[in-house]
Amino acid sequence: MDASITQEVRTRFARIMHLDAEQLDMEARLDDVYGVTSMNSMRLISELEIELGLEIPEEKIRKIATLNDVVRLCDNGSHA
Repeated sequence: MDASITQEVRTRFARIMHLDAEQLDMEARLDDVYGVTSMNSMRLISELEIELGLEIPEEKIRKIATLNDVVRLCDNGSHA
């Protein structure tokens, strides 16, 4: 996984959820551990698509369970 994408995901998620980026568990289930809602997920993905110039299909977004899933999607995303 790309370290810069991992850092971008970690930083943006921490800001959206008002958490300490260094304390995030990249393999924790987002809904169970961090209480992520669909709105939080869409905001994160939207910001990453804009920042990284990606288009991530909605059907793949629905399968996100962890922050590492987000990183993998960004690594494999289609550039707009």
